[in-house]
Amino acid sequence: MAGEAVVEAVYERGVLRLLRPLDLPDGARVVVRIVEAGRPPRGLLEVLDEIAREYRGRAREDPLEAFLRERR
Repeated sequence: MAGEAVVEAVYERGVLRLLRPLDLPDGARVVVRIVEAGRPPRGLLEVLDEIAREYRGRAREDPLEAFLRERR
């Protein structure tokens, strides 16, 4: 797996069960963003605003700049 993947999962008894395998080594750390299936898609500006709120306080620079630098 190179960088990113979108994988559907089912939440069962307190655990997210992926609906397909990932090509990751054991012990690999990942970041999970939960989006409930069936919700209407959000616009790009709404997503960027959410990301900026997440980065605020963690980054000493502009949140959008920090995000874009990490994505390159």
